[in-house]
Amino acid sequence: MAAASPLIIKNFTGLKSRDKFTCAAKNAETVMLGTQNGALYSMTDIPESELYSIFAITENMYQKIYDIDSDETLFYLLTQNAIFKTSYDTKAMYRLGSSFSHTNILKYNDSLILWSKGTQRPVQQMSLDGSENTKTLFTPSAQLKNLRVFKNKIVYILGTSIVAIYDMGTGATSTVYTGTSVQDAVLVNENLVVVAKTSTGKGDSAVVSVNTQTKETVPLKFNGDVVFSLSYDENKENSPVYGISINSVNGTSKTFVFSYYPKSGIQNSLFTLQSEDAAAFTELEYPFVFTNIGKNQVRSYNISAGKTTVFRRSASMPLKAAASKDRVAVLNYNGSISWYNPSSQILLADWYLTTDGDWIEF
Repeated sequence: MAAASPLIIKNFTGLKSRDKFTCAAKNAETVMLGTQNGALYSMTDIPESELYSIFAITENMYQKIYDIDSDETLFYLLTQNAIFKTSYDTKAMYRLGSSFSHTNILKYNDSLILWSKGTQRPVQQMSLDGSENTKTLFTPSAQLKNLRVFKNKIVYILGTSIVAIYDMGTGATSTVYTGTSVQDAVLVNENLVVVAKTSTGKGDSAVVSVNTQTKETVPLKFNGDVVFSLSYDENKENSPVYGISINSVNGTSKTFVFSYYPKSGIQNSLFTLQSEDAAAFTELEYPFVFTNIGKNQVRSYNISAGKTTVFRRSASMPLKAAASKDRVAVLNYNGSISWYNPSSQILLADWYLTTDGDWIEF
């Protein structure tokens, strides 16, 4: 119940970067405060006008993983202060370098692309040759909504209206699409971008294709009102685009995980949820498509066999999945990692990363 006239007890400082209070409880004259990073603080309930410094009464043993990516054998992890690489099979953890206040990473050849969602921080490339050399590729002119790599090109979304491409070979940047309610975009070949967006109504499509050379824009035949979280395999010829769509009929919303062939317009539904899930993801590692549609489970769909596997869960809700040839790592909202084989329900382990850069396994 909200107080009619809230009383400010204290103004304080002392929270670490990115942390914030998530809960509070009062016991006699002591107020206990908990944060999203797992720290506990205490203070008295006596009002004070001066700035109040707070100190954690618990030792934070773990560091949160903010993002994850993979290649065929290794997994790359981004924390608040550092970037690591690891493998479930070797259990080894290697520190690759310092984090530069970025929130997202992408593996690209022998480097990592570092970027920050919802900000205008520079997009950087860090070498994995051991030198930790980092160079700035470009600085976004508006807030970054999403960023993907296709061969030597970066496709990125500014705000909700602009799709642009950065050529890592030439350093040139070009805007390829400007519209409304842009959600995602992927390059399906050197000259064709598929853009996912929100349909504005009858006669408008939630998926359009754009020729990067001529800028010709063509609405594609697609059944869905909102499309987002696209996945595409650049190494597989004529690969379909996978993604999430939401379709509303007579006031009822359904969410679909789909495959779509831009050239033919063939659209297939892999999973259906009888409600709206605007935060679902897809991740493609052929022959598997991974998704958290429904929010609290991760599903693996074998494209070749047409078989679905639902992973058993023990940690918090899934945020993202990354896969190598033999393993799947699910990043959870609490910053831990859950490990699986792609075609098995069995949870192999939950890993928590300590502040010393080591794993604790449960």
